[in-house]
Amino acid sequence: MPRRAPVEEPSPRCERNLVCPASYDLGESLRLVVMSVTEGEDKPRKYPTTFNTADVAVITKIDLASAVEFDWDAAEQSIQAVRPGMPVIGVSAKTGEGMDRYIGMLHRR
Repeated sequence: MPRRAPVEEPSPRCERNLVCPASYDLGESLRLVVMSVTEGEDKPRKYPTTFNTADVAVITKIDLASAVEFDWDAAEQSIQAVRPGMPVIGVSAKTGEGMDRYIGMLHRR
């Protein structure tokens, strides 16, 4: 039976944060970056490459925003500081809020 080559383990940072694909052109026609209100407003500043290479920022779980004291202005400022002019769409799978805008944006692309 032939021996299999050892599989290289992904770096802990890539596995934990899933940000590694941001550095590669995958041939997609639209690149979204998705962050949750539960992750905080500072994600764009922590992972600028991910946000800078995306076309649209999608903020999920917006139904939880008040419960986690999510600061919409700070999030918008962080996103715009990294990628000026980037559209931002807030969505909630639970309530459906923002889904029409999100789906409409996908259809227009």
